[in-house]
Amino acid sequence: MRDIFISAGGRLLADWQQVCPEGAVFRESAALNADVGQALIWLHVNADSTASMLTDVTGLLGRFTQARLLVLANAPDTNEAVAAFQQGAAGYCHAYSSADVLREVRRVVQLGGVWLGPEVLQRLITVGRTMVGSSQTKINATLDQLTPREREVALKAAEGLSNKLIARELDITERTVKAHLTAIFERLAIRDRLQLALMLNDRQG
Repeated sequence: MRDIFISAGGRLLADWQQVCPEGAVFRESAALNADVGQALIWLHVNADSTASMLTDVTGLLGRFTQARLLVLANAPDTNEAVAAFQQGAAGYCHAYSSADVLREVRRVVQLGGVWLGPEVLQRLITVGRTMVGSSQTKINATLDQLTPREREVALKAAEGLSNKLIARELDITERTVKAHLTAIFERLAIRDRLQLALMLNDRQG
């Protein structure tokens, strides 16, 4: 999947370059004239440009229906993130995230999932609890599909904890957390943490 960055700076930041060495950069969304196909569009926004960000998100996704879009925010804001997702964004993260985080973001979105930061995930979990009800029997059946360690990781992830915090609380490495989450998603036939959280929302309540 081709990586396309839209940033007023007109260049890839060091960590972006590390993750997407062949990424193309445009200074504004209007500069994308041809159909980009199944590209991954990284939209870099400043702290004071929420309105223009939403215009860009809706405009880009309306023009390039096969593309997926990620917002890179200089100053991440939960309300802005929720607004971006409502307009169709597939991810929202700090523009200065480490290469490791950006690599994981890219992987999740390329696989069809949605990337949310811990704050946004927790907010959506709270909203989801009022909209989605899973019986305790169904939740137990879901957890029974997992190993004891996978259960622990799943419940922590469903609370909105980051991989780093899960690793710290369970005294395991972040690499192990990632491996467990991959296994959990495959075993439960889900794509991301939000789906996991909604499956376990009553348990977390």
